[in-house]
Amino acid sequence: MRIFLLGICFTLGITHLVSAQTYLKTELTIATDSARFSYAKCKIQLQNEEFFFFTVKNPQEEVEITLKPYDLENLDKVVLNTSEDFIITDSLRTIEDSYIRGRIRFQDLTKSKFPRFVFTLYYSDGKPRNIEFKLYPFFMPVIQEIPEVVELFRGEEKVVDLNISNDYDLQYTNQFFVQDDIEYRLMPGANGPRLSLRSNNVGKKDLIIDLKSVRPFINEQGLLGNKLQSIRIPLVVKPSRISFINLDKPDYYLEPAGSSALMIQLDYSSNFELGKTYRIEDSESKGGRLIAEIFTRSYIDNNNKILASLHTYALHRQSEGYLYIKDGDITRFFTNFNIIEKPRIAKVSILRQGKDWTTNSAVFPDEQVEVKIEGEGLSKSIFRFGDGKFEAQRDTTRIAENAAYYYLKIPADVKETRIPVSMNGQNTSFEFMIREHQKPRELDFIKISYGEDAQAITLPKFNKPVLFENEIRDVNLIFEEDEIDSKKEFFGVQYIDLQITLIDKDNRMLEVREIENIKIAPAENSPRYASYDRKNASPHVFRLNDYLANKTYLLKPWSRIEIVVKHRSDKYGEDGFSQKLMIIRSERFSLDLQVSFPAGLLSKRFNQPGIGSLTGISTAAMANFTFYKKGQIAKVSPIKLGVGFLALNALSSLTTDIDEDEKDIGIVTIVSFYPINSESKIKFPLFAGTGYLFKSNTMFLLIGPGVQFNF
Repeated sequence: MRIFLLGICFTLGITHLVSAQTYLKTELTIATDSARFSYAKCKIQLQNEEFFFFTVKNPQEEVEITLKPYDLENLDKVVLNTSEDFIITDSLRTIEDSYIRGRIRFQDLTKSKFPRFVFTLYYSDGKPRNIEFKLYPFFMPVIQEIPEVVELFRGEEKVVDLNISNDYDLQYTNQFFVQDDIEYRLMPGANGPRLSLRSNNVGKKDLIIDLKSVRPFINEQGLLGNKLQSIRIPLVVKPSRISFINLDKPDYYLEPAGSSALMIQLDYSSNFELGKTYRIEDSESKGGRLIAEIFTRSYIDNNNKILASLHTYALHRQSEGYLYIKDGDITRFFTNFNIIEKPRIAKVSILRQGKDWTTNSAVFPDEQVEVKIEGEGLSKSIFRFGDGKFEAQRDTTRIAENAAYYYLKIPADVKETRIPVSMNGQNTSFEFMIREHQKPRELDFIKISYGEDAQAITLPKFNKPVLFENEIRDVNLIFEEDEIDSKKEFFGVQYIDLQITLIDKDNRMLEVREIENIKIAPAENSPRYASYDRKNASPHVFRLNDYLANKTYLLKPWSRIEIVVKHRSDKYGEDGFSQKLMIIRSERFSLDLQVSFPAGLLSKRFNQPGIGSLTGISTAAMANFTFYKKGQIAKVSPIKLGVGFLALNALSSLTTDIDEDEKDIGIVTIVSFYPINSESKIKFPLFAGTGYLFKSNTMFLLIGPGVQFNF
């Protein structure tokens, strides 16, 4: 097999990958005293990493390494970096300008966890490069067949030394396996592997044991595997020198200091004397450890048994070997049974994924938890949950006297409120409490309606202020109870708090209202609907105006409603989710009354020639329309439209003499332009308009600056 594996290393065609793309042509070879291994052909991949596979004979193997770097002509020097895993016995030297060779001796490959070679290559460009080869040394066991027949007596256990060298990677079972009525187990010994054998049937037999390695290696098919060659053990099982006696049960509980006798039945044998006490020890020779005592009482004729009482003094496992029934120091029979601790539960813990073990007994519908039962004598105990109604699977990989592990599945439609734990058919004081899920769910099950169709409050549009041009007649929160639970995940009753703030257009707070502990229960589509507490649950539609003194439909334009929706942290033990919404009542334009005193306007009357004349101080009373920029909050457009009356040159006579023909009153439409945006009551706009003068009975145009007063 070793020769075949060496051939595999030379024939496998695997692309060579290294950490730097420029090193693709770098080759490494390791040579022992009997084989040569090429990295390009002896690569194996484990856990997404590549390793250099080679076999060695001993942990302190000395090997020759040959490196063929790329671009050898421009290479100045190669250094093998030192490591605790090996000693450089012959430093690297360039040979015939074609490759680099040296020797190293491994310190102890059985203790090296991550052996590797790291080379530093110095090229003429002055930049050193490092290249790494991760090593995978493997000790291929050398297995020799047992030429002689192994003799053993029926029921007795015999240990045989196996001739296997290089057993560093050999996998030991340490537990008994059965093959053709032969029980065997492979154990490590001081001088190598040992095989423990026993059989209850006489005759010649061949035991075939498939050996495995702990670490994988390249097998005969060129693939990774851990199955080594098999070893054949010729056996002959002879009749026992002493009789094997069966007890009626395989397991008995330990009674401290034999304080209580257990009634048992033994196989009949004429070598038993009635009314006599027999010792049970764990050794066939004298001076064994006292395990128990048997006192024979009477014969049971109808089933060929002997009635006896058993006093137990020590724990014992069948896997630990046979027990011997002695009359004084003379062995009369041998037997085997378990003496185990009387089962007792001390603690029950629960483990959830991503959490720590907890003794909190609360479990939830449709969840799977790992249950750890701690106590004594638990390896043979059988536990049931809810009298077996609840699915529970025992973890057979972790069986111990002081702990038992189960995976418990809670059904989604569980109706019980408690799950009692029973042991060996008897109820215990331990039980699990069924609790309903109460987890904060994302707030997308809450929708808002304020004059438009109801929309989820988690939509991206609500991450910024929302403008609404019409009167906000009502603001409703709509709870979609059927969106809380799903068939795959339960969240349970949701508890939220509301904070509502009303602010007018001048940023003055009108009202703040906090509404706490709003309860929202999942709808009938939830499998847990019947189990949820629905007392005092909120209705489907929650009207904010029912709780506000300042109703939303009375809000003036550019007032805003701020709503904060969040989970109650005291109900969940965590903050949960939170969402803030801002709804602003907007408008496209506003109307106000203004009085202005335009002066120096250029006025052109249609019934007079020329370009017109400059007016004096006039008076205008206008209904003025203010326009707002679309999509912006209370941003005023610089252009306004006014309709009203104009007293042309009405105030000019106070300061200068003016012809009465120049005074007139008319109706006018004026467009005002405000180059400077200001909140001041006095402004200086530019005017342009047209109208009709009553006295002159003519249309006219005007343009120019003015002074405006707002009321």
